[in-house]
Amino acid sequence: MRLPFLPTLVVAAAVAAMVGLGIWQLQRADWKEALIARLEEARTLAPVELEDAEAPGLQYRRASAHCSIPRSRSQLRGGRSRAGQPGFVHLASCLSAGRPLVTIDAGWSAGPDASVAIEASGPFTGMLRKPGNWEGIDTGLYVLVLDRPLAGLGPSAQPGVDAIPNNHRLYAVQWFFFAAAAILIYGLALRRGLQTRQERPGV
Repeated sequence: MRLPFLPTLVVAAAVAAMVGLGIWQLQRADWKEALIARLEEARTLAPVELEDAEAPGLQYRRASAHCSIPRSRSQLRGGRSRAGQPGFVHLASCLSAGRPLVTIDAGWSAGPDASVAIEASGPFTGMLRKPGNWEGIDTGLYVLVLDRPLAGLGPSAQPGVDAIPNNHRLYAVQWFFFAAAAILIYGLALRRGLQTRQERPGV
C-alpha cells in the first residue's frame, strides 16, 4: 500500500514535534529537580549579610539586612501565615544609604483592611526569596521574610520549595501519549481507506 504523501508528511511532522516536546519536558524535569535540590540546600547554609540588592544565588538563604524602613503604609499582597492561614502579607521597602536594599515582608494579617504604618530600623533577619512578577513590586530586590514580624503583625509563611511546581514529567507523558494517539488514529484512517478501496475496486 502506498502512503498518501502530504497527509503522511503532516502527521509525521506533528508526531516528531510532540515527541520533541516530550523530550524537552523531561529535560526541564531534570533541571527543575536540580534547582529544587539547590534551593533546599540553600536553606541549610550559614546566614549572609545582604549588601547587594541584586546579588545572585541568595534565593532561600537566611540573611541579615542592615537598612531602615522610612515611615510609610505597607503594601498588601495575598499570602499565608506561618501557621498556613490565608490572608495578607505586609511589604515595605528597606533603604541602605538612601537606596532600596531589600523588600521587607513585615508580617501577616487576616484582613485586607489592616494596612499599617511601618517605620523601623534594622538589622532585620529572616529568609530571602525572589518576588513574583504578579506581586507588582520591584523584582530586582529580594523579599526578606522576617523571623519576627513588625507592628503587631503575625509571622508570614517562610518561603519553601513546596510552592515550586514540578509537573514536567507528567507533561512529557502527555506529549508522548498525544504522539502515540496521532499514529494510532492515522493508522486506523489508512486501514479504513484501504478497506473502502477493496470493497469498491472500481473507484
